[in-house]
Amino acid sequence: MLKTIPFIKKKSMNLVESVQDQCKLFQVIMKTIFRIALCMVLLALTPVQALELSMRQSGKITEVVGNILSHSHLRQQTLDNNISKIFFDNYLDSLDLNHQ
Repeated sequence: MLKTIPFIKKKSMNLVESVQDQCKLFQVIMKTIFRIALCMVLLALTPVQALELSMRQSGKITEVVGNILSHSHLRQQTLDNNISKIFFDNYLDSLDLNHQ
């Protein structure tokens, strides 16, 4: 009879840990859903206005986005003419899949 008590304690501890893990996971999921919902509400309430950028500002944005893309991609490949040709060919293919 004494040998079964540690087994029961061990089983109940695993069950408690499992329930605690499930509760933690549920909390994380609910926080994530809440954050997404909050962002969607804020985006829906934010008035959208067209930005008028100068050529210099547009160029700077393009440069920054290009640097982010080239450094954050897995291949760490710079954006050059070869890459832009591949992007452009893929874009044209997506417009006309049958090449008519």
